[in-house]
Amino acid sequence: MPFEPASQIPDFRGVICAPWPNRLADGRYLWNGKEIQATINEPDRQTALHGLVFERTWKATQRGQTAVTLETSISGENGYPFALDLKVIYSLGEQGLVGTVTARNPGATPIPYGVCPHPYLVAGPSPLNDWTVVIPADRFLNVTPDRLLPTDDVPVDEHDFDFRQEKNLEHRKSTTPSPASSGTVTGRQESPHSTHPGPVSS
Repeated sequence: MPFEPASQIPDFRGVICAPWPNRLADGRYLWNGKEIQATINEPDRQTALHGLVFERTWKATQRGQTAVTLETSISGENGYPFALDLKVIYSLGEQGLVGTVTARNPGATPIPYGVCPHPYLVAGPSPLNDWTVVIPADRFLNVTPDRLLPTDDVPVDEHDFDFRQEKNLEHRKSTTPSPASSGTVTGRQESPHSTHPGPVSS
């Protein structure tokens, strides 16, 4: 979904959430027995939300007719005293839009890391309630109702979040599908008036 280049990103549209996705309760986590405090950027829920790179201007290192490569790095920042190199490739082809995230630890010791693409996609000109979606995921990430903190993976069987068969989006709220064993999450959304419906993978 588009927004003005100089404006604040609304609803984290299209960002890469790293080096942690979702929320850190009270902005804290443990690594090698040491408690690390990140900046609280969601004060209403007292969490550190979606990592450190969502507001960055990533460097476009490669451009082509159907693909673009973006890169950025983290180096000992507040709440993440580690170095990390990130690369994202967005490509458009017969499979639809595919996003591939690669992370590299330039150091010699293990570091904590998590990532989640945060796409907001427009399937066509029709209202959202007319869209249909397919997400071939058999589990989803459950969260607490108040602070939306992740708890565990839950099977989608007999749940409203079961999108393995095509469903209409009317009156539905989405959640986070759990990646397949390959590390990918694939879905397809369509508008009745779209001339180019197709899948999206990340």
